[in-house]
Amino acid sequence: MNDNARNIQIDILKLISIMIIAFHHGGFFDGLLLRGYMVVDLFFVYSGFFLFESFRRDKNNSTLLFLGKRFKRYFPGYFLSWLIYLFVLLIWGSEWINYKTWYAPVMEMLMIHELGIPGCSRIHYPDWYMSVLFTAGIVIFFLYNKINRKAFTLLSVIVPVTVILYAAFEVGGMEKWERVKMIFYAPWWRGFADMLVGGIIFYLKENTEEKRFRVLLSKHKVINYLLKTVILVIMIYSLFDPKGNDFISLLFIWIAVMDSVFYPVKYKENSKVCRVVKFLSGYEYELYLSHAIVIVGARKMSDILNFGTFGMVPAAIMMILLIIYSISFKELIERNFKRVIEKAVLWKIS
Repeated sequence: MNDNARNIQIDILKLISIMIIAFHHGGFFDGLLLRGYMVVDLFFVYSGFFLFESFRRDKNNSTLLFLGKRFKRYFPGYFLSWLIYLFVLLIWGSEWINYKTWYAPVMEMLMIHELGIPGCSRIHYPDWYMSVLFTAGIVIFFLYNKINRKAFTLLSVIVPVTVILYAAFEVGGMEKWERVKMIFYAPWWRGFADMLVGGIIFYLKENTEEKRFRVLLSKHKVINYLLKTVILVIMIYSLFDPKGNDFISLLFIWIAVMDSVFYPVKYKENSKVCRVVKFLSGYEYELYLSHAIVIVGARKMSDILNFGTFGMVPAAIMMILLIIYSISFKELIERNFKRVIEKAVLWKIS
């Protein structure tokens, strides 16, 4: 994507969400950040939106080719982050390696462990999102190309409604980790539903006329930015609100995504803020994948410095370490690893 087409609002939302999920998993605001896990839905919805955008752009309907492209895109960084985390656990605390079966590590390594297959488990918690993103994307691609459009449209509405009714209002909410009669594995269907919502948002964007409102917002940029700020603040507040619930957070996540794609904010040249956001967004994949291992280091450093593991100081330490580690990981390890494996036959798929 060239700089003129980039949307800084999407990049900012993703970076904020990575920070929130890292705080949630690290327990840095334990008891305050009540629904930090909900921002994962933002990534799923965006993934669905851009997946359907690629369907419109790329007319190739080969499932094998699509599988190869997704594996090539996600696997190198995923595999390396999992391998490094496994190595760290072997050194610092092998008791955390709690695979239930002999095939569980193989399934996690191949990004297919979150299908709800009995005996599967994981040690690297960011991996669940990647497994669902990878497998659900393949299922959506297959259905999109193999069934008629009316049936697919109906499915795109029924699945999110069903998942929300099942999960968002029940005990455990969207963070359910259970099976229902061996066919309904909550985490997988949560991601699948969100990606279909992303597809609906893409359809609405492509097929609705909002020229008057867009012109109004383009002429009144202060009002436009104010509305975007209000949406962002409410979305973040819903993650902390003790009187809220998962559905309210999910609703404002959808609204934030819709606002960002319907009324995009382009990058500005010579803006320091834009340059910083653009630089960090180039490492968003690594920032997400790396936060588990960095949390371990940040907690140990905070203990050594007697900062504890709650509050702004340990959270800031974690974010600084996360940025440094993610940049180093991509530039020194991931890039070289990709160069090696691209010489293999499998990676000739383009």
